Amino acid sequence: MNNDSRGMFDNQWYSREEKDKARISIKNISKLSSSFEGYVTVGGAEYRHRLNAIGVTDSERSTLNHATGEIGGEYIWSASNRVRGNVLGGYYFYQGDIPSDRYFSGELIDDFNITPNVGLSFGLNVDVNRDEKPLAFPIVGVTLKGFQYTTFSLLYRCDLAPFRPEEFYLEQKYIMPTYDLPPGRVHHGNARLEVRVNDSVSIKAGVVIENNNNLYNYYTVTDGNVLSAETIQATTCASHVDSRFFLFEKTLELSLRYEYNYFIASEHITYRPRQNFGSAVKYNGKIWRFEWSNKLAGKVYTDPDGDGEISGAVIGTLGLQRQMLESFYAYVRVENLYNARYNLREGYPEPGITFLGGLRILI
Repeated sequence: MNNDSRGMFDNQWYSREEKDKARISIKNISKLSSSFEGYVTVGGAEYRHRLNAIGVTDSERSTLNHATGEIGGEYIWSASNRVRGNVLGGYYFYQGDIPSDRYFSGELIDDFNITPNVGLSFGLNVDVNRDEKPLAFPIVGVTLKGFQYTTFSLLYRCDLAPFRPEEFYLEQKYIMPTYDLPPGRVHHGNARLEVRVNDSVSIKAGVVIENNNNLYNYYTVTDGNVLSAETIQATTCASHVDSRFFLFEKTLELSLRYEYNYFIASEHITYRPRQNFGSAVKYNGKIWRFEWSNKLAGKVYTDPDGDGEISGAVIGTLGLQRQMLESFYAYVRVENLYNARYNLREGYPEPGITFLGGLRILI
């Protein structure tokens, strides 16, 4: 459960945005034999969103209920062959005149090795959605593995991805949700590389290319400076490099991350940074734990049709934790360490340097 309440700075229409989220999920895993393992997951959630109005403007309120169920498992034929699959279904209950939405997806994949160093994956994906024709598409993948330092994999598939408002909207601030958006037909190509040197160095890199006929893009509602969404045909290329270095028997950890995103579309893709860079230094002692992290947030467009941008900023965080008893911890945390003046949303400045503290008890 989570509640988020934020004042809306210098807004003539709304004074405050409030979000409530309550979610439950239950998963049962059963090993039915030495070769077969299955699982069942059921869950539900409720999401509430409110914009409290000023004066004669009407307040905006919406409620979304979401029920999900999934069943899956894998069967190991031999040391070099396994079959895995799952079936997932979901149902959205909307408040008001928006009709309820439902989606279904299932896949069956066979993973097998043709040599100790080469593995292939072949499968079939089936998607059904209320707002689109059913989709059936093959899944193809190859993995190069078993080498001393590296693992490399390629994957291609196509999915009918449902619109998930609870993910798309809740990750952003100051919104006016449009719920009845169609699913996206997404062609997805993925390449991954992993390099490990002993237990001291780990480097992971990846490139994901997606062509989506209904990419969800933010735009600003004229009255109220709040965000809603529309769909656009777009191709995205997202790449990242993660590196981690462990010193002194993993007591000290250094990590670096770089992301680069490229978009091909008829308009600007908003509130998605083209570049991000992050670093962290962590100390993991028996009594004390320490973390100093920094993030360079890249520029983002704020208008699909204009050239308005939010500038990047360097955001630092410092955290310190001490174990007081066996299962009792005290911590302090400083956010926006350098007191940077930055925005994540146009027109709404983020807080300056912030001090947090508390206790953590393990039961």
